[in-house]
Amino acid sequence: MKESDRDRQLNIKTSGLHEMNEWNHTHYNRTESTSYQVLDVLRENFQFKENDHLLDFGSGKGRVLFYIHFHATIPVTGIEVSSTIFQQLEENKRLYLSKHPNTVPINLVNHFAEHYPIHRKFTVFYFFNPFSGTIFRQVLENIIQSIEEHPRSIRLIIYFPMPSYHAHLELLDLFELEQTIKIDIESGFTDEIIILTNKYNKGA
Repeated sequence: MKESDRDRQLNIKTSGLHEMNEWNHTHYNRTESTSYQVLDVLRENFQFKENDHLLDFGSGKGRVLFYIHFHATIPVTGIEVSSTIFQQLEENKRLYLSKHPNTVPINLVNHFAEHYPIHRKFTVFYFFNPFSGTIFRQVLENIIQSIEEHPRSIRLIIYFPMPSYHAHLELLDLFELEQTIKIDIESGFTDEIIILTNKYNKGA
């Protein structure tokens, strides 16, 4: 099934790329939605908990948010730095809820990821290379601060992690690999999703 057909099922429009042309975007990457094939594989291999709340960094037009909200029925929050894309994200929320009304919260935030405070309600964090390793390090430090202030078990979902992401995770040495999900994509290549959890307070 085509990506556009999957979009229609959710009643959203998330196809296409968007370059960051609004400011000096050295540390922020272009907007590109995670493919539905990848999301399907994630859903088959990853179990959300009843009390989870997903925070998607660089949520773009919201494909991950609405997919997870629809299939896992958990609260989701998306943070998107581009004001232009954020308008499309808000419209997709309106379209999605018009077809799939649900009282489970969908929160949208137009903000820089590195300056966004990590609330204790967040337990799962999703990344698809939305920004540079430098920003990723700052975001990780914010997550760690939140865990220290409000101890809990959290999980990081990172799709197609850049080498710099691996490097910062190893340097911080506070997260451990829980699972690697291999994905054979249509082009013949293999992608991967890595799932990490904090080393302490596991099982909370």
